[in-house]
Amino acid sequence: MSEAIAPRLGWRRPWSGVPAAVLLAVLCALFRYGDLAPIEALRLAGFDVFQRVLPRQFPEHPPALIVDIDEESLAELGQWPWPRWRVAALVERILAAEPAALAIDVLFAEPDRLSPERVATEMPGLPTAAREMLFTLPSNDEQLGRAIAKGPVTLAVAGTDLAGSTPLSFRTPTRLIGAVPDASASGFPGRIGSQQAIRRAARGEGAVNVRPERDNIVRRVPAVVWIGAHPVPLLAVDALRLAAGAGALGIVGDEAGIVAVRFADFVMPTLPDGRVWPRLTPHRPERFVSALAIFQATRALPALAGRVVILGSTATALGDFHATAIAPRMSGPEIQAQVIEAALEGELLRRPPREHLVEAAVVGLFAALVALALPYRRPVLAAAMLAGAVGALLAMSFAAFAGLRLLVDGLTPAAAGFVVFGQMLSAQLVTTDRERRRMAEALQRERELAARHEGELAAARQIQMGMLPQSFPVRPEIEIHARLEPAKAVGGDFYDVAALPDGRIYFAVGDVSGKGVPAALFMALAKALARAGARRAVPVDVMVTAANAELAAENPAMMFVTLLAGIVDPVSGEIAMVSAGHEAPLCLLPGREPSPIDDTGGPPLCADETFAYPSVTFRLQPGATLLVVTDGVADARSKADEFYGSERLLHVARSLAGQPARTAVDAVFDDVHRFAAGAEPHDDISVLAIRWLGAASGR
Repeated sequence: MSEAIAPRLGWRRPWSGVPAAVLLAVLCALFRYGDLAPIEALRLAGFDVFQRVLPRQFPEHPPALIVDIDEESLAELGQWPWPRWRVAALVERILAAEPAALAIDVLFAEPDRLSPERVATEMPGLPTAAREMLFTLPSNDEQLGRAIAKGPVTLAVAGTDLAGSTPLSFRTPTRLIGAVPDASASGFPGRIGSQQAIRRAARGEGAVNVRPERDNIVRRVPAVVWIGAHPVPLLAVDALRLAAGAGALGIVGDEAGIVAVRFADFVMPTLPDGRVWPRLTPHRPERFVSALAIFQATRALPALAGRVVILGSTATALGDFHATAIAPRMSGPEIQAQVIEAALEGELLRRPPREHLVEAAVVGLFAALVALALPYRRPVLAAAMLAGAVGALLAMSFAAFAGLRLLVDGLTPAAAGFVVFGQMLSAQLVTTDRERRRMAEALQRERELAARHEGELAAARQIQMGMLPQSFPVRPEIEIHARLEPAKAVGGDFYDVAALPDGRIYFAVGDVSGKGVPAALFMALAKALARAGARRAVPVDVMVTAANAELAAENPAMMFVTLLAGIVDPVSGEIAMVSAGHEAPLCLLPGREPSPIDDTGGPPLCADETFAYPSVTFRLQPGATLLVVTDGVADARSKADEFYGSERLLHVARSLAGQPARTAVDAVFDDVHRFAAGAEPHDDISVLAIRWLGAASGR
C-alpha cells in the first residue's frame, strides 16, 4: 500500500480576528474615556477593595472627636429635640475644655418650641402674670447664641434644591484665588441653616452635603459646596480653618478646576471638581464621647482640649448615615471627622492628572497588546501570560495606592484585556478547527485513494471478518449470536465469543475510535489482548485492566477503544462484566420493559493507562436476553440526516424479549437498514445477543 502523506496540523496566528480585536480595544478605550456607569462602578469597586485591604491606621491621638447625642443621652435627658438651653449648656461645657474648634453638625432651622416666648404664646390657660414673666425671659435661641459666641464654633448648613425667598449669606468669609470655575450651576439654589440668633454668634458655617456616588456610596466628599453663587466649605474644612485661627478661606483654582482650599499656612489639595477623597479607617468607638458623659463630668474633660470637636448624633432616629467604601453604615459626623484626620495626616487620596485621558489610553494600549503580543498558537501559555499581565497591572495599581496614595484604575484595562482575549481565542479556535477539518478530510481522501488503488481495503476486510468468530458455543442452557457490519471496507468494531476450559463462555464487544485500516489493526490488537486474558482464566476486571495497560503502552496514534467484556456461566446464568466506556447493554425479559444494565465502569481503553476497571456481577433470569450493541446503532442516519437513536432501539427491543438470539440480532440490523433506507453508513454496527434458557432447560 502506498503511504498517505497527511498535512501537518499547526496553530496559526488568527490574523482574521485581529481587526475585530483592535476595534474592541478602541471601543473599550472610548467607553473608559466616556466613563459609562458600569465602567465607573467597576473602577470604584476596585478602589473600595484597596481601602478595605489597607485602611488608614487610626491615630493614637485622633485630632477630631465627636460628642455624640447617642441613645444613652436621649434615654437619660429626654427625647430630641432638646430645649436649646440644654444644647447651650452642652456647648458651654465643651468650650470650657478649650477645644481648637467646635463644629455643630445639627441644624436649628425652626424656632425652639420650648422657648419661653413660644410657651407664653401657645400654652392655653396660662395665668397672665406667668405669661408676662415668660416674655421677660431670653429666648432659648438667644441662650444658645450666647453659648456659641464664647468660642470658635462653626455651624452646619445644608444645601437644598429649593431656592429661598431671601438673599443667601454665610458666616465663613471666602475668597477665590486664580481661575476658579463657576460651579454654581451644579450646586444648590437654596439652603437650610440655623435660626438667625444662633447664626450671628457663630464664627463660620460649613456644608454637610456629602454627595454619594451613583451607587449611593460616599467616597469623595466636596471640600467646597456651591449654594447659590456662594462657595461654602465643608463643615470639617471650616472647623480646620477655625482651629488654625485663620480668617478667610482661600479657594485656589486653575483652568482644570479647583485644586486646593487654603487657610493660614495649611493647604488642602482637592480633586479638580473640588472634592477630597479621604482614606478611611474602620469605625472606632474611641472617636466618640457621649453627650451624657459631658453633662455628668464634674470638670472640663481634658480629652477635648486642643482638638476639633464635632457635635452630632448617631442615634437611630436622628443620625445621618451613609454607606462608605469601608463600611456599609457610617454617620455623617464620623465622615466629617475622617476628613479632618485624613487632611491633617496627608492621607487624602489622589487621581492621576487628566485621569480619563490617561486611563483610556492605558485601556486601549493594554487591550491592543493582548490582541497582538500573546502567542495564541499556544492557548494555555497565552492565558497564563494574560493572567500574569493582569496580576502585574493590579499589583502596580495597589502599589500606587499603598505607596503614593494614588488611585490608578487597574480593573478596567484588565477587563478590556479579557474581552479582547476572548475574541482572539475564539478566532484562533475557529481557525484551528477549520484547519483540522481540512486536514482530516485530506487525510481521509489520501487513505481511501491509496486503498482503492491497491485493493488493500478489500483484503483487509476479508482478513478482519475472518478474525471474528463464525460459530458460537453450543450449550443446552444458552444461545449466543453476534453480527458486525463495518461502515467502510474495514472498521474498528469487533465482537468475540469463546468457550473457556472451565465451561464458562467469554464474550466481548468493542469499538475502536476511527475507521478504516488503522482502526481495524488496532481492533485486532485489542481483541487479541482481551481474549488472551480470558484464556488465562483471570477475572474479567483483571483481564480488562491488563489489556488497557498493554494497549496504552504502545499507542503512538493515540487511539482508544470502548469495550464491554464479560464471562457468563451457562449453568447458573451468572455474568461477570466490565464496561470500558461502552454503551450499557439491555436486558430483555418477556412481560417487562427492556432495562439497561448500568454500572459505573470506567473510561475507554487507552484513556488512562493506570485505571483499575471494576466489574459488575449479575444473574440472568430464565428466558432473559442480554443485548449488546455499539454506538453505530444509535448513530445510524437516514437520508434526511436523522439519527436512529436510543428510543428506536428500545422500541425494537420490546418485541425481542423471548426471541432466539439470532432472531434478536437480525431484527436489530433489519430495523436499522429500514430506517437508513440506503443512506451511506456513518459508523460500524455490531450486535451481540446472549439468551439464557435456564439451568434445567433440556432443549
